[in-house]
Parts: sequence; C-alpha cells; structure tokens
Amino acid sequence: MQNDGRLYSQVAAMAGVTTDKAMVACYLSNLAKDGKTLDEAAALILAPRSYARDYARDWGISFSDYSTASQPLTLTWTKVKRGRWELMLDGLLIASADADGAGGYNAKHGKPLALAASGSDAEVAIRRLSVEIEQRSLEIFGVDDVVIEIDQAGEVTRMAPKPAADPGKLRRALAA
Repeated sequence: MQNDGRLYSQVAAMAGVTTDKAMVACYLSNLAKDGKTLDEAAALILAPRSYARDYARDWGISFSDYSTASQPLTLTWTKVKRGRWELMLDGLLIASADADGAGGYNAKHGKPLALAASGSDAEVAIRRLSVEIEQRSLEIFGVDDVVIEIDQAGEVTRMAPKPAADPGKLRRALAA
C-alpha cells in the first residue's frame, strides 16, 4: 500500500523508523483523511485507542475527534513529605505513592478507576502508575492528551507518555 504514491519504506527511511511503524502511521493518516474518528481507526488497526493516539500525537495526525494541536493537560508528582508523593489537579488528589516500610513504594489512583502499581522505589512505582493513568486519561479526565511529570528537588522529569525521539522528523516524513 502506498501513501500518496510513496512506499512505506520511503517514509520509514525519511523518519528513521522501521517500515512497520511507517506503515501504521501512513494507514492512520489515510484513515484520518477519509474522515474516520480515532476510535474507528483504533478498531481498524486492532489496537487500543491509546496506541492509535500515541501514533497520531507523534506523527501529527489529526482526526475529527482528536487534534494534535491541542495543549496537553500537565500533571506533576510532588513530594509532600518523606515517604509520600502526590499527583494533584487543581487541589484535587489524583493519585498518591507511599513507602511500604520495606524499601519499596505503592502507588494508587482511586475513583473512577482503581489503578495500582508498586516498585522498588518511588520513581519506579510512580512511572508505572503514570503510564496507566496516561493511557486511560480519556476515562479519567475526559481528555486524550495528558503529560505526567515528577518534580524531584526542582528537576522535572517526564514520566508519561514517553516522547517520540524527534516528532518533527516524523511529521515531515509523513507530510513529504
């Protein structure tokens, strides 16, 4: 299959990705041009919405129900006290991570979805839970694009989603 007369391999070479990744991006791009929604596109590629959304975000593909130009909702984990981290949104507790007393951490998100993760330290548990929250952001927050960060003594690190290495390069390859 071609995308506007180009082979997937050409898009892959320009973007510096595998042919399989370029094929998915080209297919999603064509579906968007055909007026499909992100949900319809996800169903057609037999993948969760979050998977299709990640491709759309990284490659700059806009669907009728998803725009890559929208500003993501940014949430930041902060350390409140020793052994306690919190993820807040406008003063509302979204999730927390607590030391388990044995050197590890347990992170949890309550309603509407009960999500939990554990890890050998706070960063591992928080990263695992952050990925789950980001993937289910539409159910939790009603928005697709959520960026979750952690502030460790003034150094802010992105926890989820994992950013594309060079989204500009991906977008140029698909548009060329």
